[in-house]
Amino acid sequence: DDNYTLSTENDTISWVIARADISGVTLENKEVTYSGAPNTIEANTTKTQYNDDIDITYTISKDSQAVDSAVVVGEYTITASLNAGSNYNKSTLRATLTIKALTLSTKWQVGELIYDGTLQGITAVITNVIGTDDVALHLENNQNHFAGDYVASIVSIVGDDNFNYALPTDGLSQSWSIAKRVLNITWAGGDFTYDGTKKSVSATITNLVEGNQVDLVLSNDSAVDAGSYTAEITSFVDGSGTNYTLPTTGLTYDYNIATRVAVVEWVVSTLTYNGEEQGINANVSNKVGADEVSFVLD
Repeated sequence: DDNYTLSTENDTISWVIARADISGVTLENKEVTYSGAPNTIEANTTKTQYNDDIDITYTISKDSQAVDSAVVVGEYTITASLNAGSNYNKSTLRATLTIKALTLSTKWQVGELIYDGTLQGITAVITNVIGTDDVALHLENNQNHFAGDYVASIVSIVGDDNFNYALPTDGLSQSWSIAKRVLNITWAGGDFTYDGTKKSVSATITNLVEGNQVDLVLSNDSAVDAGSYTAEITSFVDGSGTNYTLPTTGLTYDYNIATRVAVVEWVVSTLTYNGEEQGINANVSNKVGADEVSFVLD
């Protein structure tokens, strides 16, 4: 416009476009369970509020020491360094990554055990160990030498990697037992003939553990006179404790003392009639001791 001319004052001005603060980017705390794999926390976006790309660098520390990765159980600090270029202020976000111990899955292995004098027992196995981790269970009261009822317990986790695992809250105890050994018994004797002496039958145990002493208690196992008898095992004395039990069959035994066949010896003399009753006699030549044996002669 011809009516104006430029002033020499205030004809220039300095101005600035300030760098923007990056907003809308978050880094949230995270809790995971140990899996043997590296874990991290990532920002919710890699774009600024104006849709510019953000270069994010992550670092990990544990107990204020830088670490390469977050694998084992513990609490980690994840730091995200944000750089969106010259139009933005650089910024830093931090969050906590917590790796919890993996709860073990365990399974008891219980078999049918019978007393044999050796150390026997049950065991528990882990079914969810990660990879080749060195982890095992420490058990108590899971082994014994003697017959009886027991309760085994899982008391702790052992091994180089035990800190990455936790025991479950249930299934930590298991009832188990070693059954008493059923006695195998063999009877002997019984083919007797009366001779005035006591005849006896016997019962022998055939499956005792070496070094054990068990004595059977018998009744009616001996007799003198001819006849039929039944011997019986009524109980036993277990010198090794309470590791044996009687069977349900074979506890009685029938035996017989046969009658003695008398050997007759006739006593004959020369007789002459004398008007009186006369005759002959017979004796038993094999009678026993003072036994009285008589005949009816005809």
